[in-house]
Amino acid sequence: MTPSAKMSARASTISPRHCSGAMYPGVPTPNDTVPSAAENALSTIRNQYWTRGYNEVRADYELTERGGAGEVDLAFTVMEGRQSVIADISIAGNERVSTHLVRDQIEVSPEEPLDLNAVAQWRRRLYGTGAFSAVDITRRELN
Repeated sequence: MTPSAKMSARASTISPRHCSGAMYPGVPTPNDTVPSAAENALSTIRNQYWTRGYNEVRADYELTERGGAGEVDLAFTVMEGRQSVIADISIAGNERVSTHLVRDQIEVSPEEPLDLNAVAQWRRRLYGTGAFSAVDITRRELN
């Protein structure tokens, strides 16, 4: 069974006349609607899970109006999926550069969660050394 979580929050809409011309920190503007704020929250939730190795996370939200008073209930549902963890690091094809140089660029150890954004950064760092014309980072599933 895939672990899941459900979070709820309440939000109020603010009429444009309450914000006209003034900027108040933390107060939504007419362009900052509840759905766009919920989408931003979803993006943040997904990023938090991705950095922890939950690269197949599924997150969604549901808005429910509350009595027409400009208020809504906002519920988030998160399905984590499986966590990806680094089991081993193998470096091959680096005949002209040291393994130490490659390891310095990837800054990761076995048993850490696999963050795919970090993988993209490692690739950029390896290219940035000027020592590589091709960088192939592969993932394989372990049973």
